[in-house]
Amino acid sequence: MRAMGIEEVLAAVSGAAFLGIALLMARLRTSGNLTTALGLMSVLLAGYCFADVADDLYAHPAWRWIEYAFASWASAALIAVLAGFLGLRREFSARMRVLYIYFAALGVLCLLSFSGGALSSFAGSAIWAGAMLLGLAPSMLWLGSRLIAHLRGSPEQERARTLVLLIATAFGIGGVTVDLLALTGAPVPRLASLGLVIATAVLALLIVRSGLFTGITRSVLLVAGLFSLGVLAALFVFTRAPKSGLLSWLLPSLWFAGLFFAVLLPVARAVLEKRARQQQLLTTGALADQMTHDLLNPLAAIRGAAQLLLESQRTGSPVDSKYLDLIVAKSGQLERSIRGFERMGRVQLDAMSEIQLGELLTAFVEAQRAVFGSDITVRLDVQEPLPELKLDADLITVAFENLAQNVRQAMPSGGTLDICTGLIETPLGRRVRITFTDDGPGMDVRALELAFDAGFTTKRTGRGLGLPYVREVIQGHGGRVTASSRSGGGTTFRVDLPA
Repeated sequence: MRAMGIEEVLAAVSGAAFLGIALLMARLRTSGNLTTALGLMSVLLAGYCFADVADDLYAHPAWRWIEYAFASWASAALIAVLAGFLGLRREFSARMRVLYIYFAALGVLCLLSFSGGALSSFAGSAIWAGAMLLGLAPSMLWLGSRLIAHLRGSPEQERARTLVLLIATAFGIGGVTVDLLALTGAPVPRLASLGLVIATAVLALLIVRSGLFTGITRSVLLVAGLFSLGVLAALFVFTRAPKSGLLSWLLPSLWFAGLFFAVLLPVARAVLEKRARQQQLLTTGALADQMTHDLLNPLAAIRGAAQLLLESQRTGSPVDSKYLDLIVAKSGQLERSIRGFERMGRVQLDAMSEIQLGELLTAFVEAQRAVFGSDITVRLDVQEPLPELKLDADLITVAFENLAQNVRQAMPSGGTLDICTGLIETPLGRRVRITFTDDGPGMDVRALELAFDAGFTTKRTGRGLGLPYVREVIQGHGGRVTASSRSGGGTTFRVDLPA
């Protein structure tokens, strides 16, 4: 075994730092897929770095096979991190799936070298390097261009985050690309270790200072930092111990396996706990949350109508009977909700009838104007004539009220809500489209991607069940609901129902 050189030292430092980042992601308990993807990428990159050190020091072919298997899988994880940051996973799910399968297959082919035969020379060969470049080049060009576009169109804090992530990606991928070119026979130096060291430092800056992840405390940072230093110290001590024969393979293998078992346990536990919390939220919070929506929204409308009637009485103005009709209608809705809370567990479309959407929306808007008061202006534009739709009027009204509730929470200082309808042609046939557009602060790309996921919320006291319930109601009617938004530029919800 030869002594560690500068390249091995850089790889060891990178590996220890990536393990610290993985442990940090596991301890954050942050909701959303970005934390999981970043933690998994860090584990895989740490595996690549440590296997690279072992390959250089012990010159055993098994370490080369493991090294390049980890490199293949880490490429897929990096793509997941960038797509998650940009909010592209849902929009480009098919493309992402193809890339995941491609890089996963390259990693499996590297491990098949253990079986001998023709594949024993695949890992780290010019063919493997060419296949990696074939997958990485278009992926990084696509995601890099999206990062640059996101950088230009984002507010200041998001621009800073994007710039830091872009720099980390450029150094990391740049160094790896140069190494891949060297493996194909190009006369270039090996720079992956240096690039990854710089990338880990920049990535740590993104995690600690950008505000992208919540729950980062000094104690969490201290644990992650001490863990990385401990791993690094143990590695340097271990590599200086004399080894020969079987020990040159067995002892590093045991150390390697034990280390990753220690890190993967908290990462896996964090993923399982996140799923368990989401399931618990769905089962224990759904009834309370939907009961709140179903009761408070009609009550708010009744209260608003009553206040307007009182104002009319004080000023001696004629009483507008539409407010009395509104109170009667919302009281009936309350009674039906109280008698039918069994539908909270799942959407049951048991009251479908032919409905004039224009009339339903007119009544809905009148109710929302009473709820919003003068702070939020609600404007309705109904394209006539619209066909009658087969709907559960109560469920659709509740879904629309959930959307309106999101608007009210997004614009605490007031604003405008525009509700428009129209007929559109889709590959599935004619649809009636209802759009809800506000001029509030909007959502960033990550919040937008997760908006309809059960349990996701940006509100401190929210349960994250309102929009998932809207989606379930609309899908139960054979329709589709989507959202588009831009940070600082308002949000639009589009509801498409079969005509």
